[in-house]
Parts: sequence; structure tokens; C-alpha cells
Amino acid sequence: MIPVTDYTPEDLLDAARTLLARPDARTSGVWPRAAAHLLRQALEESLDEFWRARLPVLASTSMRVQLTSLPTFLANSDAAANAAYTWACLSNACHHHPYELAPSDTELRAWIEEIERVREEIVRALSRREPPVP
Repeated sequence: MIPVTDYTPEDLLDAARTLLARPDARTSGVWPRAAAHLLRQALEESLDEFWRARLPVLASTSMRVQLTSLPTFLANSDAAANAAYTWACLSNACHHHPYELAPSDTELRAWIEEIERVREEIVRALSRREPPVP
């Protein structure tokens, strides 16, 4: 089995899009939460990539610390805030409770778009070639 870390954020986003685009009887009832897990992993991998390049010590901290620190390092503070909100929504969707509905197709598509925007900001920030913080 290939560890999840061997997949790029784009691979994970594509896998989530595939779950949304091609309903399958084998994934009936589980695909929304599976897509949410893939999306959360894509966001986490994106942040890990960012922190390893910018401030490696943050890559090993909790996601809460990483997301709290993000506005300081991204030029677009809205993208940083949206990343934190999206991660919280995805985390909630990934924890199954019998009394809660799975995320809807619309919610999942909105989260995909938001993660793509965050990825664009991360790529933009990394392309500025600023030296890592010691």
C-alpha cells in the first residue's frame, strides 16, 4: 500500500473530483465523507509543503498552530482565513456522527474551489523565493 504522503495535493483533489463526478454503487453512502477526507488531506499536504519551504519547524506542529500562523506568511490574509475555515468544515465532515448528514455535493465542490485558491496563494508565496525564516 502506498502511503498517503506519496500523493500530491493535486492528486488528492483529482480523486475527490472523481468521486463527485462518477457515482458508483460500490461507494454509495460513503463517497461524501471519503471526498471530505481527500480534500482535508490535500489542504494539509499543501500547508506541509508551504511550511517545509518557509518555516520547517511549523510543519511538525498542530494544524491549529499552522493555520493560526498562516496569515503572517501569506500576502492574502483572506486566503489564510478561508483555509482555516475550510479545514474546520472538512474536519467536522470527516467525523461521522449518526445524527449528522454527510456533506452535500455543493459543499464539497465549494471546498474544492477554496482549496484550489489556497493552493494558488501558496504557489504564489513560494515563487517569491523569500528565504526561509531561521
